[in-house]
Amino acid sequence: TLKMGHRMYTIRTEWNEDVKGNGDYTSVVLRRFSHFEWLRGKLVEMYPYHAIPLLPEKDILEKTYTNDSVQVTKRMEKLQHFLSIIVSHPFL
Repeated sequence: TLKMGHRMYTIRTEWNEDVKGNGDYTSVVLRRFSHFEWLRGKLVEMYPYHAIPLLPEKDILEKTYTNDSVQVTKRMEKLQHFLSIIVSHPFL
């Protein structure tokens, strides 16, 4: 989604229980690519001896792509892969 000239990515997280043990829980947030860069930077800083997955390269033309374009779809898949590795890693 483009919002105020920046592409926003919807992150949806689902748990079987929330932190209080109350059934299923879903969280939905919007994030820019720069938020992923910040997260990766913090993880590298905090865990310098762990393999932190790489992010897809920045594309200066991304703002011109439609939401269903091949480029945007590929980037979303790579970002999903990045997040999947992080949340399944026992130390991160």
